[in-house]
Amino acid sequence: MTFVNQIAEITHTQVGKYGGSANKNIGDAFLLVWKFKNDQDIVSGIGTTVSTENQVLADLSLFSFIKIISKINKLSHILEYRKDPLLNERMPGYEVKMGFGLH
Repeated sequence: MTFVNQIAEITHTQVGKYGGSANKNIGDAFLLVWKFKNDQDIVSGIGTTVSTENQVLADLSLFSFIKIISKINKLSHILEYRKDPLLNERMPGYEVKMGFGLH
């Protein structure tokens, strides 16, 4: 749980910093959301012009993922898990990895 909480702190901080919200955590999975400011973009559908503020919001969501990946590969307390003997015994060459789905 300590590990998940450390990753959650990074994830929640970066998502909040870039306009999103952490909707919920289920174990080691995070549901992160960014709400469109202009709901008309949702109604308009594919192939229409998206408002500038929603374009910026979409860019910020992607940027927050980049920042999360950067931090888990840079912060010393996260990098320490690579040296953990029990983890390396079970998973040689262990490193923290995250996956993201963006829709």
